[in-house]
Amino acid sequence: MIEWMCNHIHFLQSVEEMFNKGIALNQFEVYQTMLDKDFSVKVIASIFSVSEELIKTLLMRT
Repeated sequence: MIEWMCNHIHFLQSVEEMFNKGIALNQFEVYQTMLDKDFSVKVIASIFSVSEELIKTLLMRT
């Protein structure tokens, strides 16, 4: 029973990680498209109420 619970928790953590990566990929695509359309990082940060550093970090990671 404990082994099953551990496996189930690991599975849920894997699903959560994939979900978070999907969100990050979607954010990257949105931010990159806006940059391609000549929006500045400062304007994008303002529109989405996030820091410029967050956008820069996300774009550099992907």
